[in-house]
Amino acid sequence: MPTQLNTRQLALAAAITATLSPAYAQTDASAEGAAPRIEEVLVTARKKEESLQDVPVAVTALSGDLLSSVEARGLEDIARLTPGFSFERANGSLAQPVIRGQAQPRLTSPVQNVATYLNGIYLQRSYQVDSDLLALQRVEIIKGPQSALFGRNAFSGAINYVTRKPDVDEFNIKVEGTIGNYDREELKGYISIPIAGIAGISLAASTSEFDGTWENDNVASESLSGLPTEGNLGGSETDSQLLQFTLAPNDELEINGFWNHREILIENPASYAQSTMSAIREGNTNNCYPFEDIAAVINPYLNGTMGLYCGELSTQPELAEGESRPAGILADRRGVGNDGETDVYGLEVNYQFTDELSGSYQYGKTEADSFNMGTLSGDPVNGTYLGGTLFDSRGNGTIESDSHDMRLEWQGDSLRVMGGMFYSSVEDYDYGASYVFTPNTDTPINPELFPVGNTVPPGFSSSTREETVDAVYALVSYSFDNSVTLTLEGRYTVETIEQQAADYYTGAPVGEEFSEDFEYFTPRATVDYQFSDNMMAYASVARGVKSGGFNTRAILPEEQVYDPETNWTYELGLKGSLLDNRLVFDSAIFYTDWSDMQGSRAQTDAVIGTPLIIGNVDGAEIMGLELSTQYALTDSIDLFFGAAVADGEYKDGAEEPVIARALCQNPAYLPPGTPACPYLDQTDIGGNQIARAPKYQANAGISYETALGEVMGMNVNFFARADYSYQSKQYADPTNTAYVPDRSLVNGSFGLSSDAWTLRFWGKNLLDEEYSSFVFATFAPLGQGSGVTYSPLLGDLRTYGATFSYEF
Repeated sequence: MPTQLNTRQLALAAAITATLSPAYAQTDASAEGAAPRIEEVLVTARKKEESLQDVPVAVTALSGDLLSSVEARGLEDIARLTPGFSFERANGSLAQPVIRGQAQPRLTSPVQNVATYLNGIYLQRSYQVDSDLLALQRVEIIKGPQSALFGRNAFSGAINYVTRKPDVDEFNIKVEGTIGNYDREELKGYISIPIAGIAGISLAASTSEFDGTWENDNVASESLSGLPTEGNLGGSETDSQLLQFTLAPNDELEINGFWNHREILIENPASYAQSTMSAIREGNTNNCYPFEDIAAVINPYLNGTMGLYCGELSTQPELAEGESRPAGILADRRGVGNDGETDVYGLEVNYQFTDELSGSYQYGKTEADSFNMGTLSGDPVNGTYLGGTLFDSRGNGTIESDSHDMRLEWQGDSLRVMGGMFYSSVEDYDYGASYVFTPNTDTPINPELFPVGNTVPPGFSSSTREETVDAVYALVSYSFDNSVTLTLEGRYTVETIEQQAADYYTGAPVGEEFSEDFEYFTPRATVDYQFSDNMMAYASVARGVKSGGFNTRAILPEEQVYDPETNWTYELGLKGSLLDNRLVFDSAIFYTDWSDMQGSRAQTDAVIGTPLIIGNVDGAEIMGLELSTQYALTDSIDLFFGAAVADGEYKDGAEEPVIARALCQNPAYLPPGTPACPYLDQTDIGGNQIARAPKYQANAGISYETALGEVMGMNVNFFARADYSYQSKQYADPTNTAYVPDRSLVNGSFGLSSDAWTLRFWGKNLLDEEYSSFVFATFAPLGQGSGVTYSPLLGDLRTYGATFSYEF
């Protein structure tokens, strides 16, 4: 299918009509016969509560009620409702949010391109960011660099989860249960208790189990029990608790605190490995080699010139002639996508000194650990490496952080001034390894048992990273005659990063300790013009910065440090409402100049086979637009539409030497006298589309609700909703040769509700489309014979179920 919307898809989107700017909800008409209106939504995108339509920032805000109505369970569902935002779970702990096409090249990076917050507390690692949406008031997707106010690493935008605070006046209990196909069972509960009208405490908890939708065709392991992956592939078990309190003894003081604990066991998604590597597959099913200038040095002994794959990657593996691998999707049941837990603590104190002057202090603490282990073997039944199954573990580790944020704000009739100080400290331990185990046994795979049962010495890497961040920030905003407002924001940051390699088994420091201060300034300037009470245009320019770091195992001094990456984003926006507030819309166009992109690099003066390092490259340019609308057609029917384009290309002259290097043969494997592969540093990717980022997105939806009247003494309503989402193809890597195709998904629900209870029947991927949600491409530095692997990860097949909730 083409990479852009065709006529049929546009017609379908127009017929269903729309995605969500679903921050909005239809309200009853103010008088009988009056037009339905859409209620105001408040967001905190600029560190204070403001109406979404008055904020000169591109924001999508999704309410907790809306997310419940579409059976959202995490960022994947949120992304399907949000133009300009995508999220695909890679292998367990390597999931990454992407805003405006700025997908980071390295999945294992210690920091993300998108900064994620829970009630204002920063969640740094990728294995922390996907929430259970427990007791959620709303989630805000804030697009464009937000470094000035949100701080470090809000490089392309920010995600802000805002939970439902305890009620200080009313007692509230809500219970919810869900059952569905593929053994889905979920239970949630929430209780809020007021205390003397000045305080409140609440507790929310959830537990869920899901078996996954893709069958594991590795029947040789069906008799094994007690392993992380049982039954189908892509299942999960999660348990979460959220404890909160609020104290408001008077009109001036408010104190809020929370603790969130989450335990997860997520199986690896259904996937397969297609590779040139003899350790991965018996035969090579790759089909092309586009770099003519170095074709002569490719080793013909193993795989000839077919080192890459050109074209669409299927949802089912292609088998080479004579390959003994059974057909289908195969997995060793000892693999696990993410086995870990996270704790987040927060305390916030707000005080109103005068009508104009207010102050706040926020303390945050996070603790998390994650372990994942996936198999790269194309044949986990028979084994492909010395008769064993090759496992790989990356992105594992533990992290602890503490943060303090203090600010003062003065708000007058026309002038707003805010200033603050921020401090945080982070201790981050990261490790990864590759191992070979006998296939289809019940020997568990975990860090303590890694040294046991290996047929070859393990490959490993680990390091400790300590970060200290000091920052000061300010905002000045002035409104001229209540129609034109100029806002200037800025943050000056000093990051002190200390990093050292560590012994994989003991965690003891190894080699040189690296330390450096990274200093940078991140400004933002915005001008907005209020045409009327319901129409506003804005223009902004902002700078984003993402932290630098160290290559602790690099040989050359000049390659031991990599710099922060930066971007400048220029944006024009128009938002407002029409037709007596029955139609609301939010639109923006933008251009992003991305420099010093951090990506994998081969060490320039090292032999092939030396571990890859992180380096800075030229970067990319992205041009795009976003539109989201909601139309209250009647007092019963709402229509939604949204679309986004993020046309991101690597800059002219950008090079990707790692891929070409992976196609070269390691000199150790060559016959005597064979010319060695030259250091290939001129593989041009300029003009290619940014990998793992869709260029086009579209969403559409329709909701209907009507009163049925009194049934058994209760006023009962009927409701129904349908949603359509489209996402264009994604390239596996910067060469733009292999890709996963575009996809269209349809979800729906219907049910009955009263003031106290709701019964909803729902379905996702109703057309049961088989699709690849992501492709994980690896390019090993050892040369061909251990070089290029593509692993398409498959999205869920059709799921359906029923959810019942009761609140009193």
